[in-house]
Amino acid sequence: MRNFVDLHTHSIRSDGQLTPVEVVRLAEGKRLAAVALTDHDTVAGLAEAERAARSLEVRFVPGVEVSAKFGGGTLHILGLGISSGDRRLGAVLRRLAEARRRRNPKIIVRLRAAGVDVTLGQWRQFAGESGMVGRLHLAKLLCLKGYAANISQAFGRYIGSAGVGFVDKECLTPAEVIDAIHAAGGLAVLAHPPELKFANFAQLDRFVGALAREARRLELWGELRREQLDALIEAGVPLTFYSVPADQLGEVAIAHRRSRRHRLGLGVHAHLVGIYPGMTR
Repeated sequence: MRNFVDLHTHSIRSDGQLTPVEVVRLAEGKRLAAVALTDHDTVAGLAEAERAARSLEVRFVPGVEVSAKFGGGTLHILGLGISSGDRRLGAVLRRLAEARRRRNPKIIVRLRAAGVDVTLGQWRQFAGESGMVGRLHLAKLLCLKGYAANISQAFGRYIGSAGVGFVDKECLTPAEVIDAIHAAGGLAVLAHPPELKFANFAQLDRFVGALAREARRLELWGELRREQLDALIEAGVPLTFYSVPADQLGEVAIAHRRSRRHRLGLGVHAHLVGIYPGMTR
């Protein structure tokens, strides 16, 4: 029986190592009930992943992960069950892609001023068929050139928020992201809340409340309430905690302390920590 799902994965279309088809096939091999492809700021891999899933038992959920600025920092919001051809969502993603294209040359200028011998052409070539020229590709290039021992060091020294080449990217507000996801028929979900590094669940609850007020409406995952959540837990249905509806974090936090049946829904970044779909079941 397939009882597990992974609703937060990435492919080579953004910063993953696997092709969209390989993500789906790996999920099938791990006997997951469902898998969502949620690449950063792009829906480029959804069509091929969906085609691959048609001949398999695993259910495919089209998705995306979009960054938003809030409270002086950046958070990530998943859009699950989206229509990839939606015009409003497409406009938002094109805006973010253009912002990335404007930012990348500025990063190179800062790196070269700091004595780092890297060019925009090399960066683009290194990104290859991904269709997105992102900072992870640059981090790998810096490692290849010997400027950093690993990805973490590349970000820490050169392109992370404290790095010599850092240039902040344009981000949308949570309301803009959530509205675009809803326009595409999707559910908006706060991604990996533990990475927001709150000291306790009370702080996380307060943050989510502020986010809900800022975004005006967060009716995420429909009308799921604590009674229904408890029923799902008692029935042994696995729930993601890293990719959990923002307006249900309080209930999930309470239930998580009561039950070991929660499972982490981790993003597939195999190049970082060897995570794959279904690993944390």
